Amino acid sequence: MTDGSSKWAALGLKWGSQFPISSFQPELGTWLDTRAKPWETIFIELVAVPAKVAGPATVAWAASAQQIQAAKELKMAWCLAEGVKVLDQRAIQSASLIALMRDERHGRVAVRFRTVSSDLSVRSGFLGQGRFEGTGADNLSKTTLNIMKRACSRFYGAPDGHLAGHLKAPLLKLLREKVVVLCADSAADEMASAEIMRSAALSVNGAEALTPNLQHVFRDRAHASRRLTSRPWHADPKLKEIMDYMCRGASMAKIMHHSVEIKRIFSEYAKTSNAAVQRSLNSFRAAGHRFESFARPLGRTLLYFHATLKTALHLVRTRTDSAAKRAKAWLLWISEERLVQAAMLADAADSSLALTRALDEESTDPAVVHKELHCHMKEVHSLFVGKKCLQQFGYTSTVLDMLKSPIVFQVGKDLKSIGSSHGVASEKVDRCFGAMQARVKLADSAIQAEFPDFEVIQAYDIFNLGGLSNHSEKHLRILAHAFKLDERQLEEQWKDMYPRAQLAFRVQVGKLKDSTAKGLARQANKEAWKETIASMAAHHATQKAHPTNVLRTCLENYFVCTPSTSGVEQNFSKVAYNFTKQRHHALASHEELVLKLFLDLPQQTVSEQEEICRIARVAWSCQYGAPRERKGARVDKGLKRNRDNVASDEKCPTETDFIKRRRRAAAAAAEDYQLTDVDVNENCWTANHDKENTFLKNKTAARKSQAIAEDSLPLEYVTEEEKQQSMGIMDRFELNQQKRRRQALRHEKAAKEKDRGRILAELHGGQVYLAVPATVHLQAALANAGLTVCHNMLEADVLICHRPGDCSEKDKLSIVAGVLGRLEACPDFFLRGSGAALKSHCAASARRALIVSAECAQRHLPFLQMLWSVLPPGCKWTLHKMASDASFQDMTDKQRDYPQGVGYLVVSPEERSAVAAWLYYSQLVRVFTLFGLMEQ
Repeated sequence: MTDGSSKWAALGLKWGSQFPISSFQPELGTWLDTRAKPWETIFIELVAVPAKVAGPATVAWAASAQQIQAAKELKMAWCLAEGVKVLDQRAIQSASLIALMRDERHGRVAVRFRTVSSDLSVRSGFLGQGRFEGTGADNLSKTTLNIMKRACSRFYGAPDGHLAGHLKAPLLKLLREKVVVLCADSAADEMASAEIMRSAALSVNGAEALTPNLQHVFRDRAHASRRLTSRPWHADPKLKEIMDYMCRGASMAKIMHHSVEIKRIFSEYAKTSNAAVQRSLNSFRAAGHRFESFARPLGRTLLYFHATLKTALHLVRTRTDSAAKRAKAWLLWISEERLVQAAMLADAADSSLALTRALDEESTDPAVVHKELHCHMKEVHSLFVGKKCLQQFGYTSTVLDMLKSPIVFQVGKDLKSIGSSHGVASEKVDRCFGAMQARVKLADSAIQAEFPDFEVIQAYDIFNLGGLSNHSEKHLRILAHAFKLDERQLEEQWKDMYPRAQLAFRVQVGKLKDSTAKGLARQANKEAWKETIASMAAHHATQKAHPTNVLRTCLENYFVCTPSTSGVEQNFSKVAYNFTKQRHHALASHEELVLKLFLDLPQQTVSEQEEICRIARVAWSCQYGAPRERKGARVDKGLKRNRDNVASDEKCPTETDFIKRRRRAAAAAAEDYQLTDVDVNENCWTANHDKENTFLKNKTAARKSQAIAEDSLPLEYVTEEEKQQSMGIMDRFELNQQKRRRQALRHEKAAKEKDRGRILAELHGGQVYLAVPATVHLQAALANAGLTVCHNMLEADVLICHRPGDCSEKDKLSIVAGVLGRLEACPDFFLRGSGAALKSHCAASARRALIVSAECAQRHLPFLQMLWSVLPPGCKWTLHKMASDASFQDMTDKQRDYPQGVGYLVVSPEERSAVAAWLYYSQLVRVFTLFGLMEQ
């Protein structure tokens, strides 16, 4: 080994120059790159010789050019994906901490990763995708484990490759141990899977936890922000009605969205009608993908109200279909107060949408989440509690100005007038504010439930260099407790570094003032902290005078944290464009490598792309031999156009300019506004509001119990009652998960059909009773199956009859099979292997009490005697015969003497018909005729 290494060091360059992959393209490297060590180099024969490439076998294949091109491109894509994977594996190898982001859509589970190293360098990318193996948290955890295994492998899934893939077991172990954060949406399976991943008792990875050091499970912040809009709107019937008629099923926006012709009609009216913006449009974007999608059709209906109104009137005049009926209903519904209420909802929806967009990025800085929420609350309070939406530019002020000009129209025989030269009456505006203030109060409760202030993500506010909140001491204690750090040292080091990081932050922001790189601007906090810590560690003197060891641990957790799964969701959207549904039948390995390539390759730096190409050349030479020479260079197409939008002071040229101007005005309104408790008019606060508020408070308590169970909340912020409530959460979860697993096994066992061979093996050595002629062939078949014929059906294991399962008064056979749980089979099951076989559950094993009416007992006395004789000794059945003068009420009273589900009333068909109506209204169950009971 030593001699080989020294010889390679002395002669490596000379050897490399003698074995180039291509003498015309030296940049492709050498054949010695095909192995990691020189003494393992295997020289490949001259596969580039034309005689070997275009041999008889190749000519005989005669593949089309399209097939060759597709196969070659897939191989090249695999090689490049291997190059990207190698860089990811290096990042995992050198990482201090790792976070995973996971989501699922259309039967695919995608996982992204984020690593942070000791020098606070961050790398994120696409870890992999797996096809869903079934519903439930266990299957989701198994799919995640398989994705992690493929990410830690080499040469896996090579199309027509020569080398088999292999797993890097040490790297997989390292990945599992370094995962400390999982970000997913709030779906029940996602949350249960997170608990399974960090639990050894519930692990899907043998006796070891899949991610033993997983400490924090974060719910997607963007999804949580959407619920700030959806839940308060649904709680108020008045606001829900506005939504239905302005942006949902009963709205004009929906009518136009589903009809190309109605869109065209609206577009023509929009060009000639008065509108709040200059540019016309023909789409309301009313596809309800998510709840914030309602903000766009709601706002556009208001901005283009005149054109929408003319379109609805056109439909009423010219058509008689459902669209015309819905348009007429909308015209009769619309009023001044409802328009003003809709405008206030549009302002609230746009403010919520701005918050969602701020959090809807994987690169969202956790340090600014607390500030964004505070600014959002101030903005909403100032608009609707401080009533500044009346003066500030926005949907409300625009609609109020529009209603100063009366709008008169006729719908059939009804004449309607909306608006007045005096404007909207103040009492109508006050009623609208009452509903909005109730909504604001619910939104405050929703923020406490979805973004609790005791969460670790909120505590990262101490790293926000743009300005601190008033909760820095509390947040420092939460972080010190969560990461098991010395609180005093963390506070001292943070106070020492924060002013220096602030200075670096100002320099960073100054560099980005004239830049369009929004992604860099979002990372200004992290870049400043990274630069500050690096400057302190540059020299041993500053490192000793300004220690950062405790703060660095906290910063590593901050850098690796991501509050959103938007990166995964955006990957799904990119996949829909680049890997269309027509290719969903491709091999799972091929699909994953293609996604890895086009999702991660464009994000690499120039130096990383060069390294990826070098690794790809090595991978190609290992799997497919020497590459052919390049015939031509790639030509780039087109340049991005610069578009300058010049805004007008009086009227915005586009909707985008309108929204930007509205958001600037709303932010200005919130600057000097002080938050106060919302005093809601009692006429505006309903039982639905109380119900929703109680739900949100319970949700906040549940989230706090989870934080206590995760041990991420200092005890000084926990009451004894809350501590008691949180104890045993994981035990209850494990118990419930084990119950779900047992239930799933029972369902799987019940659904699994037994084949004939297995049934015969279980019956071998048993007895059979024949209710059919004992032919020679049947007796021979029974003897071959190891069965002996008996003459007492109560002793038989198998009952052979022509119609298995047929229950009638004279068919004692089926009664025996059902009560004793015997197997019924037809003769062909043994003779030809194609007949029916029915195995009943043993009804005699459960406790039953049959309460029989006198009329039913008199009519079916022989049958009841036969049923009683069939019951085995010691069974738990009881038979009660009622007196002849007993009423139906007496029978129900007798039934109540037994536990629920034990007593059965048995009556004649005439008796049951006489009390049918009474049974319906009393919802009484377990009342049968005799043969109905036997079938049951």
